[in-house]
Amino acid sequence: MPVPSDVSDVVLHYLPVRAKAEHLRVLLHHANCTFEDKIYGFADGAWPAAKEAHTFTFDRLPMLTFTKGGQKFAIPEGVAISNLVSKWAGLAPADDEEAALADAAYSAAGDVVKIELIYNGFIKDKEANDKFLAGAVTHLKHMQELLGTNAFFGTQALCAADFLLFFLCDSMMAYRPELLEDMPELKTWFAKVREFPAMAKYLEVRSDIAAAAW
Repeated sequence: MPVPSDVSDVVLHYLPVRAKAEHLRVLLHHANCTFEDKIYGFADGAWPAAKEAHTFTFDRLPMLTFTKGGQKFAIPEGVAISNLVSKWAGLAPADDEEAALADAAYSAAGDVVKIELIYNGFIKDKEANDKFLAGAVTHLKHMQELLGTNAFFGTQALCAADFLLFFLCDSMMAYRPELLEDMPELKTWFAKVREFPAMAKYLEVRSDIAAAAW
């Protein structure tokens, strides 16, 4: 379904890193949804202040807020946001089995986030980064096994899991360009996702928020 006509004031709330929100931005763009990308910084005290004030459910981000039919909504947790916005973008698998596989891929891809965060600057130590990268490679090989002979993690059509894992790989490949060299199926998948029109367009215009954070 497209973005409902009575939806307005859409705001994606997140931190000054890509991690769990970059794929949500592409989904929102693909859905032709006008939204505010609201960033809560660390250095300026915005995020610590928001946590202290318990501004967000569970005191963590991302969160999507919007108004629909005059009622205000605040949707926490990336998986819930991606499920909703995937429907707006027309990328939610219609088949129950494909939807289950897509959900499994999204959950498994999320395990890479803590590793990818290391590369966004939380740990500056090279030895620690190398250790985490080794764990990422092992996990990515499992993701390749899950992908199998399918074109995408939604089997034949793109889904939120494809976008999530793409950006996690994209961030790590900024440090290790050869990351997927020993994973041919995943390397082919990565190239296909990159060519998706909404993805290609977004990569041309996205701001370097990760670099700006550190």
